[in-house]
Amino acid sequence: MTVQSNKGRMNVAEQLRQQGRREAQRTTLRQLLTLKFGTVAPEVAARVANAESAALDEWTLRVLTASSAEDVVA
Repeated sequence: MTVQSNKGRMNVAEQLRQQGRREAQRTTLRQLLTLKFGTVAPEVAARVANAESAALDEWTLRVLTASSAEDVVA
């Protein structure tokens, strides 16, 4: 089966790369949150699990200056 990309639409390979990148971002952020704050509240974990790449990028940087895991995802 050949997958063709229409202009303005992602092909399957691009979608998989994006999903992989997002999952790597989530993993990194979860590790940083746990390392800095210990056990993370379920609400914070759920926000991380459902976040888009832009939010994950922002939150990963916020870990450096936040005083709590909740502040990171606020």
